[in-house]
Amino acid sequence: MAQPQQAAPDTRAVGQAIDRGVASLRTLALLDEGRHLDAVNQRAGLRALVLYTLLKGGVAPTDPIALDLVYGLSRDSVDQTYDAACTILALEAHDAFAHRAWIEALAQKLVDWQESAGAWSYPGLVIDLSNTQYAALGLWAASKAGVDVASSVWRDLARATFGYQSPDGGFSYTSPPGGSTGSMTAAGVGVLALCELELALLGDLDEALADELGARRARGLQWLADRFAVDTNPGLGGHHLYYLYGLERMGALVGASHIGDHDWYAEGARWLLQAQTEGGSWGPPSDPTDTCFGVLFLERATGRVRNRVPISGPRRPVDATAEEGAAVRALSSVVITRGGEGLAPRARVKTSSDLSRSKLHPDEDYSGEFAVDGNPGTPWLAKPGDTDATLRIQPRGAVEAIGLTIAPPVLPGRPAAPVLRPTRVEVVVNGRNKEALTVDLAAFGRTRVLFPEPLTIKSVELKVLATEALPATAEGSREKPPPTGLGEVGLIAAPTAKRR
Repeated sequence: MAQPQQAAPDTRAVGQAIDRGVASLRTLALLDEGRHLDAVNQRAGLRALVLYTLLKGGVAPTDPIALDLVYGLSRDSVDQTYDAACTILALEAHDAFAHRAWIEALAQKLVDWQESAGAWSYPGLVIDLSNTQYAALGLWAASKAGVDVASSVWRDLARATFGYQSPDGGFSYTSPPGGSTGSMTAAGVGVLALCELELALLGDLDEALADELGARRARGLQWLADRFAVDTNPGLGGHHLYYLYGLERMGALVGASHIGDHDWYAEGARWLLQAQTEGGSWGPPSDPTDTCFGVLFLERATGRVRNRVPISGPRRPVDATAEEGAAVRALSSVVITRGGEGLAPRARVKTSSDLSRSKLHPDEDYSGEFAVDGNPGTPWLAKPGDTDATLRIQPRGAVEAIGLTIAPPVLPGRPAAPVLRPTRVEVVVNGRNKEALTVDLAAFGRTRVLFPEPLTIKSVELKVLATEALPATAEGSREKPPPTGLGEVGLIAAPTAKRR
């Protein structure tokens, strides 16, 4: 029996709930400059999920908390499927052009981790549909950022996902399937939609596979319609908000405003509004996972970037602020103006010395070009003992900027690596001493340097004047001190005029 239509939740109430959820996440991320997230979960995936949610919830990419979280990600070891996928989602949402090289490297990890049957694990542990759906989302985001993902990856993924579908039409966590659940059925239907979308874009979707994808999606949607609920995860009960966010993704990807007779967004939003705590969170405020899922559902984070967006529920107007026009840009082959209107030519880079193919890590390169590649996790390091560590950057063409950002060097996944963090840097713009600035670098994250007035940048020279204290074991040693350098230098482009 069809249920009566219910009024959509008030747009203002939804907006207020999103703002309170974002405020809760900001408070958590600001504790100890973001490092509180390490105490909650050592994996990079949680930090990335918080960043992704903040960006989707309206936080500007230039907001210091967003920049600090990006820098935090560059310090994290990425060795699990969830970590790589969530980091790609966050980087693509933050600045797909500036982070292109970083995104491509993470996407390659995901492709390398794909199991022979086409699905994903942690990796090396249980192969499951949850890891698989996040790998698919990460590769989809990478594809949107311009990374080439081979059609064989999507074809193998589609056939692997078939193996998680139960005879009743629902999807299970494992293959062969056990009991179907709401969260895994939303995941399975969404993954199949992504496979169809990407294969069609690549021109490699044959009629037989398209028919099977459509038929299996229809069976999954019918399973959800027959058991629809927003106050629990059908067939499981647990992982409730994980299931709700799965509904949002699935609804956006298949373009479904209703599941059966149910306006999934309206019903889910009403439940979330009454379940939110006074502090703005869902679930324990010390663990932001459920709060992220709640905000992403209400914001319809997936649907905002798709042409197939569901038509149900209120839609908040985009808040276009003046700050939105000012974006931090890498100096190497990235968009300087918004909307893809112009590319910054690759920069010429000169250094006082480079630590390349070093004894520290013989398989890695720390040459100067890595300080301008858009990835703070690939630093430039000077040779140990270089007392005049200097990096000179000359864009191949003039670039208008109102400032720059400087990130210290980090080696992701190696927090104890012997690298000295610079604490003070001299910045000389356009080779003129009158433009020299002495900058004390922040202990964590990027340091923003604003020029007294907008400048046409022809060159930037950065010289390390001071570093943190030597490790105790290095004092008095005859060995050369650890190297120092810079993680990333980026320009803050002047805000562009808005088009009417």
